[in-house]
Amino acid sequence: MNSCLSQMEQFPVKVHDFPSGNGNGSRGSQALKFFNTHQLKCQLQRHPDCTNVKQWKGGPVKIDPLALVQAIERYLVVRGYGRIREEDEDSDDDGSDDEIDESLAAQFLNSGSVRHRLQFYIGDHLLPYNMTVYQAVRQYSLQAEEERESTDDEANPLGRAGIWTKTHTIWYKPVREDEDGSKDSVGGKRGRAQTAPTKTSPRNAKKQDELWHDGVCPSVTNPLDTYLTTEPPETITFDDPSLEVILLLRVLHSISRYWFYLYENAACKEIISTTEFINSKLTAKANRQLQDPLVIMTGNIPTWLIELGKTR
Repeated sequence: MNSCLSQMEQFPVKVHDFPSGNGNGSRGSQALKFFNTHQLKCQLQRHPDCTNVKQWKGGPVKIDPLALVQAIERYLVVRGYGRIREEDEDSDDDGSDDEIDESLAAQFLNSGSVRHRLQFYIGDHLLPYNMTVYQAVRQYSLQAEEERESTDDEANPLGRAGIWTKTHTIWYKPVREDEDGSKDSVGGKRGRAQTAPTKTSPRNAKKQDELWHDGVCPSVTNPLDTYLTTEPPETITFDDPSLEVILLLRVLHSISRYWFYLYENAACKEIISTTEFINSKLTAKANRQLQDPLVIMTGNIPTWLIELGKTR
């Protein structure tokens, strides 16, 4: 089965070669040097659906391509753009770029988790906070279809010239309360009120344990039920000639690992060692892909690698 998989799979590997690169370290240095000397030109705009936060009036801003989306949020929030206004006002005294709320700035600097106040969009696409601005612009910025289709990652590893010359519009609007309810909050009176329920002590945890109080053992679920299905996992969205072989190997591995759930008092031992299910060709491809510095810097890891890694 592994040999069949090796012959059928056609998973692409994005490896970017720089003209002056003589090795992995050199290629990484070239990519890092490029990103350190180039910035993306972005126009921050209040979302058309939103009127209760200030409108950005500072004009286009230059952003480091490897900065995260949450860095834009921090930049705006400490300048008062995350504050909800009572009325729909757009006066000229909304504050300037130099007016920084020192207390908010301290919260962002001193705490690892902050309650998100703004969310960001490029077009209709909501941007994850942990996505780099370069990845967001490259993936979601509006382009003509012919330009998108003609983009050659191998020939232009650092993107088409237009990505560095065009002004990209990033919309912002406040996070809705229902979405923010599950977010972490720090600092201030509001922070203490919202973070308190998330703290659990061992004593409180035991109160939720039926076995601890009532001696009721939770029912044992058969893990094979997850694998012995006719449909592929929802996490798999890629298309490849080897997909059916991969799914069959997944089923065989689950039977080898969990067969003893089908019998009472059976020894919990694998039929076939897990190492037998490791495909050397896919492993080599994954290692090669993860050694490319540009892919790691931009978070542009191929879908197949992410989905295979997440699927059990």
